[in-house]
Amino acid sequence: MKLIITILVLWSSMAIAEMKTGVIFLRTDTEEQIEPEVREIMRLVKKGRYRGPHFSCNGQARVYAVEVAGLRFRTDRDGNVEPFYLTFIKYRCNE
Repeated sequence: MKLIITILVLWSSMAIAEMKTGVIFLRTDTEEQIEPEVREIMRLVKKGRYRGPHFSCNGQARVYAVEVAGLRFRTDRDGNVEPFYLTFIKYRCNE
């Protein structure tokens, strides 16, 4: 019985190990731009057509979480402060 349980645990951990997770970072200028941009990226990820920086998925990807970090500020090269909204789109990839 212990052998069967051990084999099942190893088998399930191997299945999980084949899944890869990643994060897509989205930066928008206004709060109104967040939802349409997120929906478009989710649609492209689901169809397998999203090609963005740091996106590496050779298999089927699924978005499992979207987190809006809120309003942040950065400075441009002239020292002016610019507001932006940061969003994280988390995906899981079966390879």
